[in-house]
Amino acid sequence: MARSSPVSQGMFCLSLDTELAWGVRNEPYFTDYRRRFVHARDVIDRLCTLFDRYRVPATWAVVGHLMLSSAETRPPMSTLQLPRPENVDPGGWFRDTPCGGVTEAPDWFGADLIERILMCRTKQELASHSFTHLAFDERRTPVEAIVNELRAARAAAHNFGIVPKSFIFPYNIEGYHYVLKNAGYLCYRGSPRQWYDRYPAQAKRMGRWLDQLLAVPPPAASCERHPSGLINVPATMFLMPFDGSRGLIPSRSRLAKARAGIRDACEHGGLMHLWAHPHNFYLHPERMLGVLETILQLVVEERDAKRIEALGMADVALRLMGDGALGEAQHAAPQAIGGMA
Repeated sequence: MARSSPVSQGMFCLSLDTELAWGVRNEPYFTDYRRRFVHARDVIDRLCTLFDRYRVPATWAVVGHLMLSSAETRPPMSTLQLPRPENVDPGGWFRDTPCGGVTEAPDWFGADLIERILMCRTKQELASHSFTHLAFDERRTPVEAIVNELRAARAAAHNFGIVPKSFIFPYNIEGYHYVLKNAGYLCYRGSPRQWYDRYPAQAKRMGRWLDQLLAVPPPAASCERHPSGLINVPATMFLMPFDGSRGLIPSRSRLAKARAGIRDACEHGGLMHLWAHPHNFYLHPERMLGVLETILQLVVEERDAKRIEALGMADVALRLMGDGALGEAQHAAPQAIGGMA
C-alpha cells in the first residue's frame, strides 16, 4: 500500500498492461500464449462490463501498435525504421510481425479493442505502454529508439483523440524518465521492492508464490515525484493468474491479500494499486473475473462509505499534486531530446 499524504480518503487504482502478441513475441512460451489470444476480445469486453457495473475507472496501458486498424494506417514512421536495442538481432526485431489488419492479424492489431474501451459508460484512462513493447533499458536500448517509440505511440493515440498522460514501462524495466517527461507524460507506474527480491532467481520465484499463497499484505510504498518531474504511482499488488503452479493458490489468498491492501489504504489515506494483463484472464477466465469482481465489490463498499476513491493513474497523480503532497521536482529536466518537448 502506498502512503503519500494525509488525505481523508484512500485511493484504489487498477492498471492493465494491454499488449496481446507484442508483449510476449520474444518469449519461449509465445506459441502457447498465442493459442489463448482467441479469448482476448471476449475477456476485454467482459472487463469493460465489470467496470461499468461497478463504476470503476481502470488505466489501460496500451501498446501503440494495437491502436492501428491495419498496416496501411500506421503512423508516418514505419515500425521497420525504428532503431533496435543493441542486444537484439537486427533482422529479427520485427521478423514475426505481420502486415494486414485486425481481420488478418487480430493478435497484432486492436483498434476495435480501443473502441470497445472508449465505449464504456464509466470513463476509462488510456495510457501508453510504448509502441512495440520495447524495453526502456538505458544500458541496451539507444535513446533514438525510445524517442521514436514515443513519437509513434503518440501518433497512434492521436487517431482516437487521445493524449496519454500515464506511462507503464514494458517488462517493468524503468528508464529514460526525462525523455518521458519531455514527451508530455505526467506519471508512471513504478515497481516497489518486494521482500523476496533479495534472493536469487529460483528462490525469488518461490518467494513470489509464497507471498500470494500466504496473502502477505501489499508493501507500503510512496507515491513520489521523480527528479525528472514525473510522478511515480507505484504498483502494490499483481493479480496473479491461475496458470501452472500459480493455479494451486486458492482464490481466497488473492482476495485476502487485496482486502488487506484496500483496508490499509482506507485506514491511512494511501493507495492500493492493483495491476494485471488482460491475457492473465484468458486461462480460467471465470475464476479470474470472479476474483476481480469480488475485489471491485470490496472497493465499492468502501467507496459508498466515503473511505476510498477509485481513480485512474493520472487522476491519482493530479489529486496528490492538488493536495500538495508531492512537493516540487528536485531538478529541472534536461533539454528535450529529439524534439519530444
